[in-house]
Amino acid sequence: MVRYEVVGDAYIKVMLHAFHHPGRDVVGVLLGSRGAGGDVVRVAECIPLFHGSLTSAPLVGVALRQVAAHAAESGWDLVGVSFAAARPSGGRGAVVPGVLDAVAANFGDAACLLEVDGARMGEDGGRALAVDLRTSRTWGGGGGGEGAEREDDGDDAGPSDRLVLLEEEATLRRLAQLVGQGKQATLVDYEDHLEHLALDFRNPHLSERVA
Repeated sequence: MVRYEVVGDAYIKVMLHAFHHPGRDVVGVLLGSRGAGGDVVRVAECIPLFHGSLTSAPLVGVALRQVAAHAAESGWDLVGVSFAAARPSGGRGAVVPGVLDAVAANFGDAACLLEVDGARMGEDGGRALAVDLRTSRTWGGGGGGEGAEREDDGDDAGPSDRLVLLEEEATLRRLAQLVGQGKQATLVDYEDHLEHLALDFRNPHLSERVA
């Protein structure tokens, strides 16, 4: 059974992407590494990709190649996909399965999909990252979309036991501060970068050790 540890910096960027574009589907790529034993994947970074309709297959491919190059410079792999639906009960749209399949082609069955729980985003201090983990295996290699089911690997541990937000209290405190300051408006995704090439979709200005 693989456990997923999400570093505070990655969680904050996932959430700021969702806060920046309420009412829209937002998609990002998760970067990180797998431990030597293979049972822990550390999600160290999130690169926000899209918040609108610029999600054609060729464009997704170009974006992932650029993100993969950035990941390699830091010694990371593409380990998963982050997603927030336009509506709490909304589906995943067409792009998520394709991005997840592309990531899984690189990282294998441990590639994960982490979804923002839109119904909890307004809770003060609440952790809004959904614990309904899915892996490439559940998508059947072809992007099962709405029909995808939870992974069942025969282990009794539920999804909530497999997802850990590191330094949770400090991370949630910092997220609340950033949202209170309106910093979500400064987050840049790959779609923004295409419109204004000077914008850096790596968001170095938001990378700060949680303390």
